[in-house]
Amino acid sequence: MIFDLSNDYQREDFKKRVNELYQKKVIVELTRKFPTRTNQQNKYLHLILSWWAIHYGCSKDYSKRRFFKWECNKETFVTKRTAKDGTEYEELRSSADLTTEEMTMAIQRFRDYCSYHGCYIPSPDEHEYLMYVEREISKNEEFL
Repeated sequence: MIFDLSNDYQREDFKKRVNELYQKKVIVELTRKFPTRTNQQNKYLHLILSWWAIHYGCSKDYSKRRFFKWECNKETFVTKRTAKDGTEYEELRSSADLTTEEMTMAIQRFRDYCSYHGCYIPSPDEHEYLMYVEREISKNEEFL
């Protein structure tokens, strides 16, 4: 069960539930949940990844891995792991695991990167330009 402790009603429900479990002396697991990216951010991210992919001439997936994660946001997405045999390797973190704030920062870095390389990425509030981008993406869907 998930409780939002910033909500006073849910805080009280949480206290009641914790006290019930405490009285029963059961095994519990407590996990802190962070707010994840919003659906709007997700839609916007995939739109701008496709726009860059068209500009650069690659697939949207390649655009996401190579440019969004490796080039622009390496410190956010690239994690070092150790295999069972002791060798270290790098792995890409899923963008689904990012908080809203992390995603906002990652998107801004990507927009700056694209701008530096000659591709203007519209901000989320540029509705007319975003509609133009959507139309252009739909024209080039087969290449993405």
